[in-house]
This record gives sequence, C-alpha cells and structure tokens, in this order.
Amino acid sequence: MHDGLTLYTLPGVFSRDALDTGTAMLLATLDAAACTDKRVLDVGCGCGVIGLHTAQQGAAQVTLSDVSLLALECARASVSASAYGEKCRVVASDLYGALPPNETYDLILANPPFHAGHSVDTQAAQALIAGAREKLAAGGALRLVANRFLAYDAILREVFPRVRVVREDTRYRVLEGRG
Repeated sequence: MHDGLTLYTLPGVFSRDALDTGTAMLLATLDAAACTDKRVLDVGCGCGVIGLHTAQQGAAQVTLSDVSLLALECARASVSASAYGEKCRVVASDLYGALPPNETYDLILANPPFHAGHSVDTQAAQALIAGAREKLAAGGALRLVANRFLAYDAILREVFPRVRVVREDTRYRVLEGRG
C-alpha cells in the first residue's frame, strides 16, 4: 500500500518489500500540477507505483511498460485493484520497442536500473534517454531518478537542450530533460 494505492509485488520485482527511497523522491515531484491531463509513460514500471501515482494525481492516460513478465503481472494486478484502471494500460515492452510507433507522451518517467550483477551498468538508462525525444510530444519531458554518482545529467545533455535537477539529496537526484 502506498498513498492509498494497493500495490502487488512478487519476488524478483524491484522494491518488492517497500517503496525505495529514490522512487519516493521521484513521486514527491509528481503532484497534480505536474500530472493533470498528461499522457504518461512509466518505463520499467515494476509493480506500477509510478504510473498509478500519476493517474491518482490527474494524468489523463497512463501507459505502464516493462520487459519483465513478473513486473507486468504485478502492474496488471495493481492497476486492477486501483480506482484508476480506466486511465491505465500495461504493455510488455523493452523500453519503447513494442509501443505504437506514432504514439507520444507528455511525460516519460523512470527509475532505471543501473546494476548488471554487482557491476554498474548504465546501458539501460542510456537507451532510455536516447530514445525519449522521439516518444515525447511537443513540450514533453523525460523525468528520472538516479543515484547521485551516476552521470545521467551529462547523458541527458547529449539529447535534450534543457536539463534541470528537479530535486536532490545526498543520495539521489531527480533529473528532467526537455526539448
């Protein structure tokens, strides 16, 4: 349960036992002003907490996508248990690959993975950032949360003319790229 949302999780799905601190920081930046009437894409949705939060905050349409079958099962169960299911759809997609080619979003959100075993691996985040502009509507934004030591701001600047830190603390930063 998070902020009135019933969330379903399974072993092997990120943040199974509790909402992680980074996601909580990202959610804190997604109030009604940021979400109302927006078309939202939650990439790597896990149990669906980010996408459902935006629906709760007034998003018009929310697409939750993940490549993990376990995560998709959790997201579908979470969406079904929510009062916001009519605004949401869950899609099996590795980043943007299975999404309708001409569909765009006002807000793309993610807490991208950065581990491959015990090593730091930012390839997923780099691919997420590289493909985002093509999927964003005019005036849209990519917003993600990351550990401070990850240089995602530099990667964002390679793709987006406007990059800003939305919120930060000693461990995490919420970054936004807008084009």
